[in-house]
Amino acid sequence: SEFHEKALHATSEPFFRKEDDPMNGHWLHKCLAETAQSVEPLRSLSGQAAHNMACISEHGLYRRPKNGSIIVHFLKHPHALEYVNAVLRRERLGQPFSSTQCCTRMVWPKSPMAHRISPKVCSYFQLSKCFPSAA
Repeated sequence: SEFHEKALHATSEPFFRKEDDPMNGHWLHKCLAETAQSVEPLRSLSGQAAHNMACISEHGLYRRPKNGSIIVHFLKHPHALEYVNAVLRRERLGQPFSSTQCCTRMVWPKSPMAHRISPKVCSYFQLSKCFPSAA
């Protein structure tokens, strides 16, 4: 389909940010139609359990994950999962993980802002291995 071709060859971040939910919905619908499986909706979750990923806030819908988070939406890159893992691991150890620059570098690695941030900002958190030295 035209949508699939656009998604397959997308080179800019805004396409993924705006279109991931419809694309996931499309593939979920297609899989369900082919397998005749059923989907059960989740019960309503509190704002503490479900939220969108953000690097600059620790409160509200857009915030960093906590160990009590059940669903974290808006993780667009594999490095974002590495970052979330580090945040949760350090929280369990009682060591806050609050580097906004490292978060930006890991969660939004293709953004213009992330390209201006040195990979060294994540070295303290042992995440710098995720980035090649040449950006």
